[in-house]
Amino acid sequence: MELELLELFEMYFFIFLILASNPILEVGLKYFEKRDFEKAYQVFSQIYSVSRGSYDGNWAKYYMSLCLLGLNDTASALGNLLSLRNEVLDDSLAYETYRTLLDLCKEEGDSLKYITELVIKHPSFPNRKAFIDKYLGKLPDENRIELIKILASDYENKFNEIRLGESLLTSRPGPSLLLADRHKYQPLKIKALYRNKKFLDFYRTLSRDNPRKILPEEAVEFAKETGNSPLVIASLFSLTPENEKTAFIFANILTRQNLSSSKLTKAIRDTLYRAYFSIPKLSIEDLSYFENLPPSNIRNYILSRGYLQHKYFLKSLYFATVLPDSEVYNALKLEIFDTLIARGFISQELEGLIRSINLYYPLSERDKRLEQLRQSTALISNYDESKFLSLPDTLIVKNLYYAKRYKELVEFTKGKAMPSYLKPFIAEALFFSGSYTEVLQILENEAWRAPGIFVRALLKVENPEPYLEKIPQNLSQEDAFYLYKLAVKLGKPDLLKGFKGQTFSFYRAVLNKNLDEAFKFYIPSDKDMLRELSLLLFDQERYSELINLTQGLNPLYPDELEIFTYRLKALFSMGNYSEILNEVESIPLILPSNTIYDIAALSAINMGDYDRAFIHCLRSTSDTARKALSVCLLKRGYIDLVDTNYLDLSEKIYYYYQKKSAKDLTNLVPENKEDALNILKYVTLLTGKVPDSLYFYFSRKYEIDDALYDILKGFKYCGKNQTDSLKVLLLNLEFPDPELFYLASQILLEAGEVNLAKELLNQALTFASDTLKHSIFFRLGNIEAMAGNYSSSIYYYVKALEYGVTYEKEILYNLSIAFKNTNQLDSCIYYLETLSEKYPYDEISIEAALLVGYLLVDRQINVDKAIEILESIIGIGTKEQDCEALYWLARAYMTKQELKMTLSLLKRIYTHYAEFPDWRDTAKLDAAKIFVYHNHQDVAKRLYEEIIKARGKDDPASQQALEEMKFFKL
Repeated sequence: MELELLELFEMYFFIFLILASNPILEVGLKYFEKRDFEKAYQVFSQIYSVSRGSYDGNWAKYYMSLCLLGLNDTASALGNLLSLRNEVLDDSLAYETYRTLLDLCKEEGDSLKYITELVIKHPSFPNRKAFIDKYLGKLPDENRIELIKILASDYENKFNEIRLGESLLTSRPGPSLLLADRHKYQPLKIKALYRNKKFLDFYRTLSRDNPRKILPEEAVEFAKETGNSPLVIASLFSLTPENEKTAFIFANILTRQNLSSSKLTKAIRDTLYRAYFSIPKLSIEDLSYFENLPPSNIRNYILSRGYLQHKYFLKSLYFATVLPDSEVYNALKLEIFDTLIARGFISQELEGLIRSINLYYPLSERDKRLEQLRQSTALISNYDESKFLSLPDTLIVKNLYYAKRYKELVEFTKGKAMPSYLKPFIAEALFFSGSYTEVLQILENEAWRAPGIFVRALLKVENPEPYLEKIPQNLSQEDAFYLYKLAVKLGKPDLLKGFKGQTFSFYRAVLNKNLDEAFKFYIPSDKDMLRELSLLLFDQERYSELINLTQGLNPLYPDELEIFTYRLKALFSMGNYSEILNEVESIPLILPSNTIYDIAALSAINMGDYDRAFIHCLRSTSDTARKALSVCLLKRGYIDLVDTNYLDLSEKIYYYYQKKSAKDLTNLVPENKEDALNILKYVTLLTGKVPDSLYFYFSRKYEIDDALYDILKGFKYCGKNQTDSLKVLLLNLEFPDPELFYLASQILLEAGEVNLAKELLNQALTFASDTLKHSIFFRLGNIEAMAGNYSSSIYYYVKALEYGVTYEKEILYNLSIAFKNTNQLDSCIYYLETLSEKYPYDEISIEAALLVGYLLVDRQINVDKAIEILESIIGIGTKEQDCEALYWLARAYMTKQELKMTLSLLKRIYTHYAEFPDWRDTAKLDAAKIFVYHNHQDVAKRLYEEIIKARGKDDPASQQALEEMKFFKL
């Protein structure tokens, strides 16, 4: 121990000689150099007692700690160092203190804590950046991200900002995308686009702007999110997986789609991944080896399936029971259940296995097996073949029936004369064996013995007409549904006549389309009734009642999926698009229904949310989805990906206008007057001249008013920016065309004709579409804001948000400024926070967060919230934005009287942001006062002198420095 302490002493000795330049410490250092630790300790102790808390006192305390180490009193030395750690303000001393603490640390957690503290609280210690780089890989995620943010802010460069973007991908993907865009770094951008749910841009960038042709993990997540869409799978096929995990997942997807995955599996080296694709070849020895590996879902799946194929059923069951609830694993669980039941195995573990299944379609498969398990009797599990065969035939039939061994029952009775009372047993066995015609033949003259089976068999056969007169009158209430379905199938509602009871009354009312009567007899727990009632409500457009009636459905059951579809159609008819998306997106992606994804896609399109629409389009294979997909791509400007075969004429007109193809526009044949008008307008805008021949042809064929010609001339003047001609035409125009007036207003605004532009916009509102109203209100808001009429601008901006989202980002920011200028700070902050929340991937979100932080601190509204917001953006903005955020963060901590944290932030500014002199010197002025407060007058004086030297004595900041020096007597 003595040798270790001596080595530690020698390691630091020369550093201290260099650092200690104050004569008052030299006496102690001379004793220290001679290793006379007791005398050195006495000297440093005397200095500390009279200079406690000062610059010299803190250095003395540090040397006292080293003397204690030299005297083998490690505990006291450590206590001194820990105490000093909380007191020291000098960053060079802090560095030496923390370095010594790190060398003495026995707990890794303590050392990691000290590393982070040193970097954050002492920003000017020597070689800070190298120190961060050295320890960064050892830190836990939270601390590592904090230090990467410091690298990205204090030592701004592309590498550090990209590294920060990568570290934030999961927790805060918005800033990741912002940083990727700022540096045009495609690998990060691709990942961040997906994490920000910008699926259209992600798909486009991944397939068209992916220079390294890398398949990221996000891409296989996207494939699963789209239900393994063939379009997506095809676009990913040529890319190279970024790691083995991605290769494995994508290979698994391809295998399940019956596509070749050999290219991927050959490159996989991980033992478990390779074993997954070769389970049939695994031996018992292989499986035993895997049992010794750390538990994981893939390991447990391999073991369960591997032991199943080797008939080690109990082991297979055990490993299946620890698998999670998922579609793939649940399919294996059902297979294990069927295998064990077929061998007469019944146990609580088997029941638990089946009950763990919730994510599977159809979920009725799970329930069917639960029922099978419940009805399994001792006859099945303890079956003695020799005793069984010695029973009379009638008992054998009954036992086979109660054991639900229908195929054996049918085989046993074939060709044998059986008593009539056994016909229900035989008929049911025939029905569940699929022999529907034989059911009718065996019950033809005795249908009363098994009335329910008889009617259900009638439903299954191609021609039930010859047997209709044989339908018995003793049908139960449960049989009413099957008779109703038969009546619907044959178009013979009279089949239900004469039957009494609640269920028969309900279905008669449904057949008569009498909803009020049907509700009288409706049984809420009966899903068959609910389905028929939902269909009838939808047909009669009683959507609200249908929606209220169909809450809490589980679409994983086929019957409830059908009802759920009616519910979605009703919600769509009522325009409840957001509710549709929330409900569809809350259920697993295993439903075999194009319809629900089509409805979701159309709902998202109607909401203007093309990214969500895109996802739902890819989940469906219908023509409706293909059309919706083309609309999404068109609306987002990805016209090169649009399949025009799925566009209607109005969409094709817009498509060719976006392609700037006047020729293709003129070749289109309008279906109505509106199409003809749009073609003429777009051709005029593209060519800069009125297409006279086309105009005269369309005007005759579609009876277009002559006033349109002047409107087209207006578009021509707009296209050529001929302001004077445009003004003359507008004054004499008979009919105010909203699109022309909007376009003309922009040209007039650029020419300084504000009043005329405002008048045109207000006139256009009367006839404009909702989409155009959004743009008009936005422009009117801008006009009022530029004139200083902030109250009026607020009105227009709020109206703009009611009609669209195209300019939402700009409107939210402008609204916040307008509210700030009218001193409505609560509303200002609300819109700024909304902007940051909705557009975290945009540069404007940084400005919004800065403004919120400033307001919260400056007006002392909510300092804690200001700290949270300002800390979140440091490292993400530009260096100047980071500098401003650090200053308002320092002011926030100052308000909370946390002066040491305030000082560390101010030090960061004047140490690492010297290129911004106003922020730098303001930080020095604030820091100087804190140093004076902590009895470090010499440091404060140095800061004041630096300001005066850099700015000159006549500068306002220098004058303030001089006044404060005089006040503090420095």
